[in-house]
Amino acid sequence: MSAYHRGSLALVTAFEPWADFDLNSSWEAVRLLKGHTRIRIARLPVDHERAAQALQEALLDLEPHVCLCCGMAAGAPRPRLERWVRRPGHVDRAEGPDVLAAHWPIGEPLRLFANEGLRLVSSDDPGDFVCATTMWALLNFRRRHGWPRWAGFLHVPSVGDACPRRRWPRPFELWWRTGFAEPRPARATRPAVGS
Repeated sequence: MSAYHRGSLALVTAFEPWADFDLNSSWEAVRLLKGHTRIRIARLPVDHERAAQALQEALLDLEPHVCLCCGMAAGAPRPRLERWVRRPGHVDRAEGPDVLAAHWPIGEPLRLFANEGLRLVSSDDPGDFVCATTMWALLNFRRRHGWPRWAGFLHVPSVGDACPRRRWPRPFELWWRTGFAEPRPARATRPAVGS
């Protein structure tokens, strides 16, 4: 039986540095989870096709119960939990729906991060760069395969006061556990495709 059906693994991904940034805040936060028995981490390339492919390979290899992809949002005042993603323009319409929803109980991670002094907000705009492509690839994979049970995307601010790395492991661990405790994902109101 697969790891997914045993409910034993969480996959958390982030990106390598890109452009003029020496560090990618998403990876700086996620790499602190390395070594946790039931959490696997993966660093994705900042490239539309290669990131989606690397994510799919990790999903098929690990068959996780939970998958959270993370990316850097330079200039953002606080971490953002993305709720929806539109199909990227370079992806053929035949590949999947125009809009896909994250599958995660939104309220619980907001509370867990707040308890650690990290204010997390929900967002309906993951942008139009590799983060959006990766989020759509994750959710379209889930639509096709029926797993991971929980799948979402978190934008992390640039390294600094809004992203105190030492505080991240505990809420991430607790958040991962909610994937096994909650009976079903909370569903948000679907945004209009043309908006």
